[in-house]
Parts: sequence; structure tokens; C-alpha cells
Amino acid sequence: MNAQIPTKQAWARAVLVCVLASAISAHAQQVISMPNLSPTISTRPSAGGYKAPPLYDINSVLSKEGPLAQWGPIAVRPHFLYQLSYGDGLLNPGQLEPQSSTIHVVTAGILFELGKQWRLDYTLSRTLYSNPFLGDSSGQDLNLSGGFSHGNWTFGLFFIYRSGTPILAQTGRQTEEKTYVSGVNGSYSLGPRALLESSFTWNTRLVDDNNTVGRWTAIDWHSWSASNGINYQFSQRFTAGAGVDLSGDNLQVGPDMTSTEIHLKVGWKPTNKISISAQGGREIRRIKDSNVKNLSNPVYSASIEYKPLEVTSISLTATQSVSASYFADQASKQTTYGFNLSQRLLQKLFLSAGVGQGTTKYIATSPAFVAGRDDKFTSYHARLATTVLRRGSVAVFFHSSRNSSNTTDFDFSSHQYGTEIGYRF
Repeated sequence: MNAQIPTKQAWARAVLVCVLASAISAHAQQVISMPNLSPTISTRPSAGGYKAPPLYDINSVLSKEGPLAQWGPIAVRPHFLYQLSYGDGLLNPGQLEPQSSTIHVVTAGILFELGKQWRLDYTLSRTLYSNPFLGDSSGQDLNLSGGFSHGNWTFGLFFIYRSGTPILAQTGRQTEEKTYVSGVNGSYSLGPRALLESSFTWNTRLVDDNNTVGRWTAIDWHSWSASNGINYQFSQRFTAGAGVDLSGDNLQVGPDMTSTEIHLKVGWKPTNKISISAQGGREIRRIKDSNVKNLSNPVYSASIEYKPLEVTSISLTATQSVSASYFADQASKQTTYGFNLSQRLLQKLFLSAGVGQGTTKYIATSPAFVAGRDDKFTSYHARLATTVLRRGSVAVFFHSSRNSSNTTDFDFSSHQYGTEIGYRF
């Protein structure tokens, strides 16, 4: 088997996740955002098209009919979603007592497809709270991705813009932010088993300064990362590789940082129903213009997926990473563990549920500042969905999250439940 094939499939899955996440994030701003509970998925376009969704995904039974409009190779697919929910323990900008509220979210967007390689998705959203202590907000998402192949070469690029006012556990409040992410990547096949990969990504996060409270100062963040590696397919079931990642963080307030990470990664499929992937290494983070010693931490990302049936998926995930935090003169180290279940029931019902736990430790990057904040978080979610009118979907959901911190301002417990209806071409 050619080593390019699994890589292209992984890229296709990454693009699909990115497009879906763009729409989901726009209408889920009212949910308190916990630190990421699954391994980071690299947003790499594929020149090989898009893989059909698995049978435990509701998208597998939505109508496969054509788009609303077709202009030559360009397909036009509008999408709409309305969500009604109730939540308690919500955090507000004034850092007063947590609030309860009925929440209305309206999301509308349009997806353009250019052949099988290029996609452009733009989404607008509006979130309304019945509680006057919580600020209504608007959001935008723009996602462009594509790629092509030539001989042994495969190239891809992507651009993401996202704006909104999500409720973040990290900042303990509604946080107005804008994010820009762009990148290019390429791979070269050295034969039927070996593959060279390289990528470069630029990331900008702009945070509203009105979120500054006391010593917790929100900051703008500009970062870049470059990755180079090689993968070798030893057999149809086992692949291994090694790589080096370089990155830099330019911060509005506080010292800038650079990092070097050397890692190994493996992919193993011991049976047709079990898939294992893991990446691990050590990151050395250097703090510029500071007397703070370099930060040296193990970093890893791992997942195990078990598919006992075509309509069932069970997965376990674990990650540990270090990054610049939302606050001045601090970095954060996150360790997360997650369990997720996806199940198709009675042909047209789709259940997804999961639990995640983890910790976030804040590390001072300036000798004039002492961090000392440590968080422990737990999150539960469940969702049951079905299809209506061939292209539409209806769902009910529940979400519970708790953050325990040694800094009182960031303790909270929240429960949210609701329903939503969506339609797309």
C-alpha cells in the first residue's frame, strides 16, 4: 500500500473537521468553552477529495442530492441553524455572581465548493440572552481550504477567520476575540513507503482589552510554527515517523517566547476495529528578555478508537501541551483526558456523549510576576439527533462543566440543555 494514501485520508478528515467546527463554534458561543479535550488536529487540505462520513455520524444519512445552485464547477450550499437552550452558572463580564439565562442562537451561512479540492464557507451568527447581565453578541466564521497534487508532490493551504464573544473558562467571562489562522503545507513521496512532510502556520488572536480585571490582563497574541518530519510505513497496519517543530510567540504584553519540539509518532491498527495513534516528545520553550529559565516539558497527543460495529465508535484521548495564555506574563500547560461515544440508533437516531477531565497550570514568564493559578476541570455532554425533510436535522442536548481553581474568580459550575433545528443543502 502506498504511504500517501493514509496521509491524504487524514488530511481529508482534518478539513472536514475544520469546516464543521467553523459552523458549530459560531452557534455554540453560549456554551462555556473548556480547554481542548481531544488531540489537536492539524488543518491540512487534501488533493484527494473528501471521505464519506461514517455510519455513526448524522451526515451519513442526510440527503446526497445536489446543491441549491451550480455554476460550472462551483456548487453553492446554504445552511441554517436555530438553537434554543437554558443555562445556569453562566459567567458574565462584570465577574459578579454566575447567571442563568434562556439563550437564542441563529446561524446562517453559505458553502462554496470548487470541485473536490477547494471549499469556502462563510457563517454569520447572533446570540441573544434573556438575562440583561449577559451581553448579546454576533460572530463570523470564514474558512477557506484546498490543495492539489503533481507527481510525487502534494500541496495544500488554508485560511480561517473567526470572531465572537464566547464564554471562556480560561478568562472566567465573556471574551470578545478575533482569530486569524493561515498555513501552507506540502509532502513528497520517497517511494511506496516513505513520505516527507513540511508545513508553516501563522496564528493571530486579538482579545478585547475591556476584559482586563486587576492583574489578569488579556493580551493579543501572534504566533508562527514550522514543522518538518518523515513518515515510514512498515506494513499496512503500522506507520512510524519523527519530526521537529519550531514556533514563536509574539505577545502584546510580556516577554516573547520561542520553542523547539522534537517528537516521535506512531500509527497502529492491530485489528480492523481498533486504531491507535500517538505522538510524543519534549518541548523546550525559551523566554526572551527575561531571567526566567527555559521551560522544558514533555508534550504528547494520543488516541485509541474502537469500532465494534459500523454504527458505533468509542474513543479515548489524552494530550499535554504548553502555550501562551490569555494573560500577560504567563504561559499555560494543559493536560486533558477524554472519553467519547458515537452511536447510531434505530437507523435514524444518532447519539453522541462524552466526558473530559484535565488540569491547566499557569507558569510565570516574567521574574516580576508570580502566577500560581492551577485549574481542574470536568465536562460532560450528550446529544441525540435525527433527520427531518431529507436535508434537515433536529437535536436535543445537555452540557455540564465545572472548573475548580485555587484562584476564586475562576471557580464555576454550569449546566445547559436545549434543542436545535438546522437545514442545509
